[in-house]
Parts: sequence; structure tokens; C-alpha cells
Amino acid sequence: MKRFLKWMAVLALIGLAALTGMGVWLRHSYPPERIRRLAAEKLGARLGRQVEIAGANVSLVRGLELEGVRISESPDFSAGTFVEVGRARILPRLLPLLSHRILVRSIDLERPRVRVHRAADGTFNFSDLAQAPAGPPGSGGGTARAMELLIARAALTEGEFTLEDDVLDLTVGVHALDARLAGFSLTDPFGLRVKGNIEVVRAKTRWAGPLAMNARMSPTGNHEISLERFTLRLGSSSLELSGTLTPLPSPQAEVTLAFSPLAAEDIEPMVLLPDPLKQATLSGRWKIRASSASLTAEGTFDAQNKGIAVSGALSSHSTLAPGGDRHGIRLDPKTIRVQNSPLAPGLSMAGPLTGRWEAEAFGAQWKISGEVAADEAVVAYEGWLEKPAAVPLTLTGSAHSETGAPELFLDLRAPALQLRPGGPWPAPLRLEGALGLTAELQGVPSNLAFDLTAEGQSLQGSYGESFRKTEGSPLQITAAGRWIDQQDIQISSATCRTAAGVLKLSGEVEEPRGTQTMSLRIDGDPLDLSRLGTILPSLAEFKLRGEAALHADISGPATDPRVLGQVRLRKTAVTPVPGVELSELAGRVDFNRQQASVHGLSGKAFGSPFTLNARVDNGERPAIFLDGDWARLEVDKVLKAFSPTTTPSKTSPTAAKTPPRPSPAPIARAAGVFRIGEITHPHYLGRNFQFNWNLRDVGPDLSVLSGTASVTAASGEITDVPVAKKINKLMGREGAEITYQKLAGQFVVTRGLADIKTFTLDSDQTDFLAKGRVRLGDLDSDLTLQLKLPPGSVRGSVGDWITAEDGRPTIEASLKGPLGDPKVKVDYRDTVRRAAQDILKKAIGGWKGKPDRSPDPKKAPSSNDAPAKDPLGEAAGQALERLFKKK
Repeated sequence: MKRFLKWMAVLALIGLAALTGMGVWLRHSYPPERIRRLAAEKLGARLGRQVEIAGANVSLVRGLELEGVRISESPDFSAGTFVEVGRARILPRLLPLLSHRILVRSIDLERPRVRVHRAADGTFNFSDLAQAPAGPPGSGGGTARAMELLIARAALTEGEFTLEDDVLDLTVGVHALDARLAGFSLTDPFGLRVKGNIEVVRAKTRWAGPLAMNARMSPTGNHEISLERFTLRLGSSSLELSGTLTPLPSPQAEVTLAFSPLAAEDIEPMVLLPDPLKQATLSGRWKIRASSASLTAEGTFDAQNKGIAVSGALSSHSTLAPGGDRHGIRLDPKTIRVQNSPLAPGLSMAGPLTGRWEAEAFGAQWKISGEVAADEAVVAYEGWLEKPAAVPLTLTGSAHSETGAPELFLDLRAPALQLRPGGPWPAPLRLEGALGLTAELQGVPSNLAFDLTAEGQSLQGSYGESFRKTEGSPLQITAAGRWIDQQDIQISSATCRTAAGVLKLSGEVEEPRGTQTMSLRIDGDPLDLSRLGTILPSLAEFKLRGEAALHADISGPATDPRVLGQVRLRKTAVTPVPGVELSELAGRVDFNRQQASVHGLSGKAFGSPFTLNARVDNGERPAIFLDGDWARLEVDKVLKAFSPTTTPSKTSPTAAKTPPRPSPAPIARAAGVFRIGEITHPHYLGRNFQFNWNLRDVGPDLSVLSGTASVTAASGEITDVPVAKKINKLMGREGAEITYQKLAGQFVVTRGLADIKTFTLDSDQTDFLAKGRVRLGDLDSDLTLQLKLPPGSVRGSVGDWITAEDGRPTIEASLKGPLGDPKVKVDYRDTVRRAAQDILKKAIGGWKGKPDRSPDPKKAPSSNDAPAKDPLGEAAGQALERLFKKK
């Protein structure tokens, strides 16, 4: 054992001496200057490029050290620097060199700089290095023995790597690069660990961030890089790659990309994304296949941006070529969530999605198409619009652009949206229930054609007390036209279908974002007036029937439009007040915002034909001007229709149950002329009447009526009246009729009280005069009547008694109470006085020249004593009463 140790010590000393001697020999034979020159020459000859080395040293312990190493671009430094290394330290194993094997224990590179460039023709600045170097002159073309290279460990610190690609318009720079290499070989794969900071610039877009990589690389074939893990941060994006890369001579990749998150704006220049996703934050996992000319990706995504979150599947493909890049993307949305997003104010949405959207682009040309359905999603907008789950909602669309503005097409179908009170409409308008909506847009953004249909049969609505839409009643709104420059709306056709008929609309609305101006045409033909009351409750009490046609033009600013329109009535009926029906109405009504004019309106009132022309000046209290003709007026029918409703007394049990009805607002003014062919009554027939009036405060409440009126008429007959019979009896005629040739009257009305200034009736039998007052509200009268018979028509003593100073028999009476059943009382005072005088004269024989000293019965006694009895007067009165008493 001691001998063995001795021999081992001797061998160690010999080895140490040999190493020392070799070191001395190396220093003597290969001084630093020679090593520097020799290394530069050999490396330059091997690479075919110019090489510079600032300093060199070799030792058995530290190996080979080089400083300031520079390798030029091909062919020399005038073309630039390809590689630059601040310091390189190589520690080889010496014995393997004897067998043409280079085994390196370690290589350390400090501050290396590498620039890789791909020209527009696709060649790299290292393409010539892959070619075999030419042999020295006179070498005779013999085959050199292959050299084996193995590097156990290599380290790179503070390095920089730059890739400039003219084909992709791409620059990639890696700074502060630290790398560790293990088991490097020219034939076998080796491991590599890298970390640093990367900067990517393409066109005008720049990304920067840290990177880290664990990989295995193959030095042969396609120089495949197997990424065990590659992490990269670009801007706000975080990426993780795994897979394989083959960078040389043509880059290729087949990797799995995981991002959490990934800003869409960081990848948009490489992968085409729809506009709604360009500002989104994405998370997901993709499989990517890429080469220098193409890129495909597919995987999942979860996009979030300002209150909007969308998840689903995505696939894309891009082909890069000098003639133009081609890009394509397909989106398969799965879920959506929208809440408090400034991109969609007031909108909330959550639930699953189905469908697909696809997009393709080639140079400046692109197209997008697809469909998305949110049948199971819940949608709400500002509290007044809802789409519950299990209710269909589909959006289909496409867009393409070849030259100029893009062509768009969108189709939205929502058959059962739910409306709630509180929408963006005037406060009195209330809408609630289901509304079906179909909308289509097509064209360029500056000129979009639209087609809209809204179905509201299940919708309920009202506008105060003036409009009502009940559930189940038909309602369909359609509109088609163009939306120009996002401002002007041109309506080529629009309809509103209701229970009463169809309204059609066409025209234009300009500047909807500013001062709105309109030019619209509305047509409705025919309109079923019998159904109009179900829509407009205020008309229900008028019991409209028949058909009408409506035409209207609306123009000018929306705040104060000009309205011109026309309504044509065809076989229409209306009940303006209970018990009064106007039927078979036909004619034309022209109207604007200030006035309505009736032209040639014909029809029947109380069963009799009439014609009417009228003008109504609009306002809160309109003024009405009429000119009409009526064939026949039956007074008893009119009185029955306008008879006042019996009001229960205060003590009646029903009095407290009947609420008082407010008086309607009266018409400000009514004036005109009306002609009536005949006026009939069971006891009267009159012909050719003409009424003129100028009245104020006209309405159902006649107690506020004021103004003037007049009437004229031609011949007429008064029949079956006891007074007429008595008059005929006085004249020695049979019958109870009075005929006349002329009638005229003048009236002044003050707050419902008609003052009859004059009313005359001229007849061969008698002239009739009337004065007094009639209360129009209940037709209560207080009239003084006077009948004048032809001279000499009444003979005998009675004729003498009733003959007035003008020589005509005259009878005066008072008429009080309702005109339908008045109380008539004959005034006997003058007649009794004349009869008493006549009887007295006959009783005492009478004589001429004696003054008549009989008391005047019209004069009241001057004393408080009881009036003296007048037997003669009483006898005359009794005689007249027997004459005029009713039978």
C-alpha cells in the first residue's frame, strides 16, 4: 500500500511538472498577440467574413480568453457588424483535441451583440454561413475528417439580440439577455434557459416586456426548438408558450399559447379582431401554427372591457404575402354579461349565447358575417325594456368593403320583448306588455336603408284619457326608408295597423340630433270608425260608425310643425249627444293646426237629409261658422232628445249616489245661417225657414249661451189647437186650423235667457205676435201673445167687444211654463171693459154725447176698501170664458 501511494505521488509530480512545462511552452510558443492574430485569421477563414479580436490569452487553467471580438456582415465591416462579444472565455479539454474532438468544459460570453436580418427576398444575413468554406489552394479536393464539438456548459450575460425582418415589417429586440446552455453539440439536442427584456416593433405598433424561456434546441435539420415553457409580457399582456419552433432557415411554430390576460390592442396587428373586441382584455388558451407566410390559431377566449364580458371559442388564420395579407377570424360566443358599461349605458344582459361570426380581410378589402342568438339570456334596458329567458332574440348580419365605404347588413328579431312603464316617451303615455320587433339595416354607414316591423297585439297602452290600447287588439307598426349621415331619416313607407284600420306614412325627418324638421305624409283609407272609440275613449260616447279616409301633410320644425290634412266621410254615423243621431254622413273636412273646414257634408239628422258647410277655428275654445240646409225638422223628436234629465231632489234616495257631472267647456263662438225646408209638430207645419245666429259660449249647457238670432219662414199651418178652433168660431168658420203666409222673429240671448224682441206670424185668419222670454236650459217660457183677426171677421156683440182701436178684433194671452205643455191664459181686461160699456149702454138705452164714466178695470182702486162689485163686468167675463174655455 505504501508503495502504491509512493508511485501515485511520483506520477502526480510528473504530471504537475508536465503541465507546468506545457504552460511555459504555450506562453512561449503562443504569446497573446499570436493567439489573437491566429484566432482572427482562422475564424475569418472559416466564416468567410472579416473578424477582429482586440485581445487574446491562453492558459491551461483559464483556457482561451478573447476580448473585443467582432464579426462583420458579409463580406466585411463596411456592410456592418454581425456579431460582437465583449469577452469570451473558452475552457476546452486538451486530450480530445488529439482525436479531432472538441470537448469544451465551459464557455462564458459577456455582453454579446447579435444582429439577424432577413431581406425582402427572404434571405438571412447568415445564409452564407451554412455553405461549406472553400479549401486552401492546392488542397486537391480531399475530404476532411469531420470534427466533433461538445460544449458541456455555456453562459451568456448582458447580451443583446436583434432580428430585423423586412418581409414581415417586423423588428424584435432582446435586451439584458442572460442565457444558460447545457450539453451543446453539433449533432444532438441541448438545453437552453433564457431570460431578458423583449421589444417588438411592427409597422407603427410597439410592444415591450420581460421574457423567460426553458427550451431544448436541435442544431441539425430545421434547428427545431422545443419550448418547455416560454413566458412573455408585452405591454399589459401576459403570454405563456409551449411547443416547437423551427426558426432557421424559415421560421415555423406549432405552440400552445395561454394568456391571462391579453390586451386585444397588443395582438390586433397580427390577429384580426372585430371592433367590439379591440379594446377588450382577453384570457384563454390557443393552439397556434405559424410560419413566415401564415398563422393559424384556435382556442377559447374570455373578453372583458368596461362592464362587458364575453366568452366563447375563437379561430383565426392569416397569410402574409407581398401582394397583400389575408386574415380570417371566427368567433363562437358562449356567454355574455353586460352591467353598468359606459359602452352600453342602461343595458344589462347575462346568459348563454349561440351562433357564429366570421371575418375575412385581404389588403383593404374585408367582410364580416354571422349570427348570434341570446334566447336564454336575460336582457334589460333602463328598467322599461326586458327580454326574459326562453324568449328568442337573434341578430344576423354581414359587412364587406371592397372599395370605399363598407356595405352593412343587420337583421334583429325579437318576437316578445317586454315593455314596462317609464320609457323614453312623454309622461302621459303608458305602455306595458309584449312587443315583437323585427329590424333590418342595409347599406353604407352614411346611407343605410332600414325596414322595421313592431307587433303589439299583446301590448297595453294609454295616453291620459285620450288614447287606449287594450291587450288583444291589433297593433302593427312598419317603417321603411333610409338613414342618411346618421342625421336625416327618409321614410319611403310606414304603416300603423290598428283595430280602426291602417295609417300609412311617408316622408323625411332631418337633423334628429339637432333641430328636427319634418316632411311627412299620412294616409288612412279606409278607417273603421266603429272601432275608433276603442282606441280613442273620448270618442266612444259619440258612437261613430262607418268609414272615413284620412290624408295629412306635416312639415317644418318638430317643435312647431305645419299640419295640412283632409278627412273624407263615407256613410258615417255619429251620436253627438244622447238621443241625437247623424247618419249617412258623407263629405270632406280640411284641417290644419288652427282651423278645420267642412265642405259639402251631407247626411241625415233625425231621419231627415241635410247638407252643411262649416269652419271651425281651433283653440282651447273654438269658434264655429255654419252654413247648412235641412229638409225636415220634427220638433217633438228634437224636444225629446234635448229634454233635461230629471234631477233627483235632495231628499231622494238616489240623490247622493249620482255624482255631479262637470259642465263641458263651451264653444267660444258660433255663427252662421241654417235653412230648414219643413218644421213639423203634431200641431204645426212650417216651411222654408232660415235661421241666422251669432252666439257665444255655445255648448250642451245652454245656461251660459249669449248672442243674437233671427228667423224667417214662409207659409205654415197650426192645427188641432183649441184656440185656433175658437178663433175660427169667432170668424164663423169650421175647423181648428190656422194657416199663415209669413213668419219672422228677432232674439237676443243673455246667459241662457232668450229675449224675444219680435215674433210675428202673418195669416189670412189672424196675425200672431209674441214677446217675452224663454229660458233655454229647460225651455221654460214667459210670453205675451197677441192675435189680430181681419176687420169685420167677428160679428155681433163679441166682435165689438174684442175689436181694438185699429179696428181689428184682437185677443191677448199669456203663455207660461215649458213650451212642450204651456199654460195659456187669455187677457180679458180690455175686452171686458169694452163689453161692460156695451152692456151698460144697452141696459139704460144709451144716448149719444154722454160721457162714459164707467170705471176702468185696469186701474186699481185708490183706497184700501174692497173693490166694488161690477155685475156687468162679471157677466161679460163669463161670456168670454165660455167662448174660449177648453173642450
